[in-house]
Formats: sequence, structure tokens, C-alpha cells
Amino acid sequence: MMVMCFIIGLTSAEHGNSNEIAYYSNKEGEWYWYIHIMNADGSEPIQLASGGTPAWSWNGAKIAFSYGSNGFLGDEVDILVIDVNGENRVNLTQGEHKRNLFPAWSPDGTKIAFWSDRDGQPDIYVMNSDGTNPINLTRDAHYEDRPTWSPDGTRIAFGALQVPRGEQNMSDIFVMDADGANRINLTQNPEAVNQFPAWSPDGTRIAFEASPNPNRWFAPVNIHVMNADGSHPVILTEERRFASEGLPTWSPSGKQIAFHRREPDSRDDIFVINADGTGLLNITETLQIEEINPAWNPAPEEISTRERLATTWGEVKR
Repeated sequence: MMVMCFIIGLTSAEHGNSNEIAYYSNKEGEWYWYIHIMNADGSEPIQLASGGTPAWSWNGAKIAFSYGSNGFLGDEVDILVIDVNGENRVNLTQGEHKRNLFPAWSPDGTKIAFWSDRDGQPDIYVMNSDGTNPINLTRDAHYEDRPTWSPDGTRIAFGALQVPRGEQNMSDIFVMDADGANRINLTQNPEAVNQFPAWSPDGTRIAFEASPNPNRWFAPVNIHVMNADGSHPVILTEERRFASEGLPTWSPSGKQIAFHRREPDSRDDIFVINADGTGLLNITETLQIEEINPAWNPAPEEISTRERLATTWGEVKR
């Protein structure tokens, strides 16, 4: 089973629109996942390509995402690059025959951090944006998850199990220098699950998903926000006993956070909430389709990506 991650690009005159959110979805009963781009209010979704875990470049010119011929959750997953209009695909990790997921662009666009098990265990790697010079930054027995860059590009945050996988599933949020040095535990909660961090655009806060009481029956997973040094963590979304929320992403202004939510009686939907916890809104509200892993376009509001894609792909999800 092979999976790959793609990246999508524009010319400098064709930057994306910060009022757009990319995400991946599938229809009930399907194994394949598809990248979509929609307005930040959930309107006018356009299907871009098959794959998952999308990530915009700093200027909205490209999207990195995972893809595999048998679904991106397969045994072989690659990271590729593709223009936003669907052209010029380039496989950045071709030939590794391993799983490479959760790409994240550095703020200057020269590097991509990502998750990979190519060395036999899940670690955080960084490579040049053309796929050259991949380096393992963590190289340990712990299970790391999605990386996120600080806005100044000097540090990377990520989640990791506190003990080797299989002994305990508790995890914390860590931060390290961009070269892997000076690893610091920000949450330090041995009884909780803290994972999938997202750095705010101004660098002062980190959003993440957490379950403070994971051993509780149907313990909820909610979105939390803390200062970038790990202080003053607060729950952003109302604790819902059966809800599972995750993979937060900040709007370019830092005023809103998008995330996905799953409840037992519904599918996954994309929600948006103000950074102070007010104004929660379901922006997809679909019953037969799962929408997961939103990624907010960080580019200025210029030319709409959807307008460029409409003639290329000609497909709108309804």
C-alpha cells in the first residue's frame, strides 16, 4: 500500500486567500481521502486532489499533503509538491517505502518538517523544500506526532509519548530548536494526552488537543490553548463528554481557530471558534462525509484559490 504527500504551487502573482481553509475528507464507505479547499465560512468547497494532511506554504502558493495509491493511511506514504491549480507535482520522498506524514512548511519556505517512520519508529524530520537533505531531529524511542514551526522559524513544537510506545499512551507537547537541540516538555502532565500542537501567528500561544482524563469512560478530547512557554493552559471548547476534537489551525490574524470534531451520532465536521472561546460554528455540517484536519491559508487576501481551481477540477462538493 503506497501513500504520498503533495505540495501545490502558484506564481508570486497568484497567492492564495487567507479566507480559505484546506482539509481532507471522504464519503461514507470509501477508503480514499480527498483534499478540498473552501472559504473560511465553509462555502464553495472545491476538490483539489486525493490525499490527506494538507499544509499551506507561507505565501499560499503551495500545499503539502499526504497521498497513497491505496489511501494515505497505507504502509507507504510520500510527501509531494503540486501547484494549487493541480499542475507540476513533485514527489519529495519517493523511494523511501515508508510512511511520511504531516508536512509543515518553515516560515521562510526553505524547509519542510514532517513525521516519518523511515528509521523504524515515528520521528520528526526536516528536509529542504525540494526534498533534499532529510534529517532526523528526534531519533529516540518515543512516538512523535505532527510538527509545527514557530513564526520566526527558530523552533518546532510537536507531541510525543512520555515513554516508549506500548507501555503507556500518555503524551506531552514538546518544543525544540529547529536543529533538534534543546528539547523542552511544555505540558508535563503524566496523566494526560496532549498532542497535535499549532503555533499562533504571533508566536505567543500554542493550540493543541488534549484529554486531561484519558482513563475516564468516553473521556472527551478538546481544544486547549496555552502560552508558548507552556504556562496558563485553558480549555477553549466546552467539554463534551462524547466529543473528540483535534488538529487545530490558527487563522492568519490569530483571532480564530479551526479544528475538526467527531461525536458518536455524527460524522467529522470542521468547526471554527474565536481564540477566546466564543462564537463556535460548524462550517461543514455534512452527514455522509467526514471532514478532517483543517489548514488555514496564511497568505494575504488576494486572488481566490477556488477561482483558479474551478476550471481545472470542475468539482464542488455538495
